[in-house]
Amino acid sequence: MEILSGIASKLGELLVDATVKQARYLFCFNSIVKELEDKETNLKEAQDSINEKVEEARQKHCAIVVEKDVEKWLADVVKEMADVRTLKANLDEKKSCFNGWCPNWGCRYWMDKELPIPRHFIPFGTTESACYQIIKALKGDNTKIVGLYGIGGVGKTTLANFVGNQLREENVFDEVGIATVSQDQNIINVQSELVKSLGWELTETYEKDRARRLRMMFSESKSRKMLIILDDVWNELDLEKIQLGVLKQDEGLDLLRKHAGIDVADTTLIDVSKQVADECKGLPLAIKAVGSALRGRTADEWNVALDKLQNAKLDKIEDMSALKVVTIICGVLSVKSLQFLANNLRVLQLIRCDVSDVSFLGKLKRLQILCLQRSAIEIPNGLGDELSRLKLLYIDTWSGSISPITINKFPHLEEFYGWIKNWEVEGMSSEESYARCAESDSQPDGSVVCLPNDFSFPKLQRYGIMEVGALNDFDRRTKILDALCDIDRGTRCLIIANNHPKATLGIFSALYQNLEILYLSGVTGCHNIVPSIDERGLNELTFLYVDYCEDLKCIMDASKSPHGKSGNLVMLSRLAKLYMSELPELKWIWKAPAQHVISLQSLTELKVSQCNNLTYIFTLSQARSLVQLKSLEVTKCERLECIVEAKFDHNEGEISVGDGNTILALPTLRKLRFKDLPELISFCSENYYSTWPALEELDVRRCPKLTVNSTELEANLQYLGEKLRILIVGECSHLSDTIPALLKHGLTNLEILYIGELGVQVVFQVEAIIAEGQENKLFPCLKTLQLEDLRELQVLLYHVGSTHNFSLQSLTFLRVDGCTILRRLFSSALARNLLQLKELFVRDCWELEQIIDEDEDEDHLQPVCFPKLTRISVFRCPKLKHLFHISVAPGLQKLYIIGNDELEEVFCHKDGADVTDYNEIVMNELRKLELINLPNLTNFWPAGYQIPFPSAPYRVVVRNCPKFRPSSEGDI
Repeated sequence: MEILSGIASKLGELLVDATVKQARYLFCFNSIVKELEDKETNLKEAQDSINEKVEEARQKHCAIVVEKDVEKWLADVVKEMADVRTLKANLDEKKSCFNGWCPNWGCRYWMDKELPIPRHFIPFGTTESACYQIIKALKGDNTKIVGLYGIGGVGKTTLANFVGNQLREENVFDEVGIATVSQDQNIINVQSELVKSLGWELTETYEKDRARRLRMMFSESKSRKMLIILDDVWNELDLEKIQLGVLKQDEGLDLLRKHAGIDVADTTLIDVSKQVADECKGLPLAIKAVGSALRGRTADEWNVALDKLQNAKLDKIEDMSALKVVTIICGVLSVKSLQFLANNLRVLQLIRCDVSDVSFLGKLKRLQILCLQRSAIEIPNGLGDELSRLKLLYIDTWSGSISPITINKFPHLEEFYGWIKNWEVEGMSSEESYARCAESDSQPDGSVVCLPNDFSFPKLQRYGIMEVGALNDFDRRTKILDALCDIDRGTRCLIIANNHPKATLGIFSALYQNLEILYLSGVTGCHNIVPSIDERGLNELTFLYVDYCEDLKCIMDASKSPHGKSGNLVMLSRLAKLYMSELPELKWIWKAPAQHVISLQSLTELKVSQCNNLTYIFTLSQARSLVQLKSLEVTKCERLECIVEAKFDHNEGEISVGDGNTILALPTLRKLRFKDLPELISFCSENYYSTWPALEELDVRRCPKLTVNSTELEANLQYLGEKLRILIVGECSHLSDTIPALLKHGLTNLEILYIGELGVQVVFQVEAIIAEGQENKLFPCLKTLQLEDLRELQVLLYHVGSTHNFSLQSLTFLRVDGCTILRRLFSSALARNLLQLKELFVRDCWELEQIIDEDEDEDHLQPVCFPKLTRISVFRCPKLKHLFHISVAPGLQKLYIIGNDELEEVFCHKDGADVTDYNEIVMNELRKLELINLPNLTNFWPAGYQIPFPSAPYRVVVRNCPKFRPSSEGDI
């Protein structure tokens, strides 16, 4: 499945070849039928035109003789039109399939869209039953997960895809997503495939960030019903399983006889056909291939074939030499294994194969597509001379690498996807490089390939070329693999990450002009990417990832270009994504003479990390061209002072900024992240300020000098109030007044709020009295609230009037950690509105005396209740004497109380309430209880309560609680 898209594009270009026509049926059936109808029309028009010309000539000259070639052409047309009519009749009858087009490992494609199972399945009871069971189960309201399992080759993937499409067409599900898990379980790959199939976009790099974002996407789409298909799952899962097994014995025999054309009345083949079917182990693909190969054979020939099958020598069956498209999974191959295919084979795919001798590849003279997946094969240097017709070569990570010299020897190669060997270029290498070349001569694996100084990679149409050599840096390899996950196959991609001198990159000069994705890591001697790498400008490049290039000073330097003085230079005009990391000498990203304006209108995403010589990112003119920028992330840049420098050009000369417009609008910016920027002062320098009308995520951490002036805040209040979904601020001391000022106006779309190490005294300071009916419009969507290390925090909510109409009605998770002078967490009024709260975490709040203000709650006879609260964690709050009333959390599942010195009882009794009012309380859901280091704890329940724990097993840990005594009734 990994190379399907790449192969499909190649198949579409090679339709003149019979083999490719056969493979094309696998992907393009509907378009082929349409193409057949179009060509029938064209042929009929041509036939009528020729007949008219012949008739006109005869009327003018009665004795004229029609050329034999013309008569033959007209006769051929009549025959072809008759064949087309026959084929269309079969289509109309919905009974025919493309017989004989691939009498081997392929599947027949049924043409009836109304069949109850996939068109390429013959309807045996096993597949019908599985299909029916899956669809029935997924239509049920109570079904959340359905498992489908079976051995390789039975059609699990195809059936799952059919079921998904069928249920989407029937509107049972609004969306169907699919991802391949595989045995290695690369979670990032799974995430990428899933969001792509759903038409979403996932821009995060790291697995946890991507997972968090994906959860948010699903949460935002909760109104739509979705079906998620996870293919090729190896690890054991707790699933409701529906098995798709191999064919039953009688089903397998029926399928074999159908493909072999055996008459049921022919008694001579009854026994041997049954044995042959048994040897195929119930696998439909194997049965079809064998049956087609033995069609029309005698009983003796069947017996010979049976003997070969029993000895696992399928290659000896006669007529297998006609195969043109072959996929082998987990095979053991040698020279003899496939030499019988040499005259016809066009497409070969080896998956997890053990190849003892690769010389057989050179015998496949007509091969056009070669795909090696997880099959460790050392490609011989002379293979390019032998496979002169090869057009597509794919070698995945696990299958080894290939010499650039070998690739250059394939005269008709158009597509290459794979890993190339490490190389050095003669005449351009340092003494160390020469030593590496000389050393490689004695290495059996040829780990370093010496290339002539005039070597040039062939100009390919599509490619994915990777060379990372023997990188031992785990983090670097991880970054490269993360980047690969976001790359679509079929694009033109070059990844070089093995400390190459810049001069050696000239071997790819033929590729640069159309290059779409470039990843450079560890390149030495390179001061800029453009024009040093390619002076033409890399104008097809859409994604550039650069890291660990120690000499790099600028990404794009128009002043160094031979065309720079003209002012007409175009560079990186299509660049959409730019990632930069670990570039210690980088001083500019874009540099140009003052008269040259650089437009960044295509840029959508910029990530900058650990570029410690960078003091700003954009000039004002560049920033104003960022009409497509959606994401800006800047981290760990020690000298960065601002994002947009409005005063200086790239040559550090002072320029005039008196254009009268002090506003910088970034109309499409949705995500803004600043982390670990100790010198960052402002977004824009001078008196300029920026607006972000589309901003959804603002994450600012460890930027101690960053300020937002009142003008900038005022300009963005309306936008943020309507659009912002995520607000994270931590260790930014100069924003202590800005954040409360922003929050007091309300953020109607905010879902996540994190505030850490900020000098705030109040989180929600609602100064205006909220009008009747408006109480739920300040933070109606807030689900997650985290407050950490707020050493000056006194109250969560301050309101000049009544607090009864302030609500956090959507809040599900609350964490309060290190708020050392906070005495009360909730007012009674606020607590009564937390009806969705599921998890409460409180730690290191040294002055906390009450979680819910009990003095304020005296007027209410009915205690506060959190009906959905399932988990409570309270750690190291030494002044807390109890948590809250016994009725607060009836659905509690997990309770952790640790290190609270003054805690006397976990749950308390409300004064004035009758104990008998709560005798019916049962903690049916409690599954885990930990009471640790509580020196003054005496009771779990108030005296007089007899509240039973659940009858189901649950885990209890009680440690270092010397005064604690379980109730006499044996509740704990």
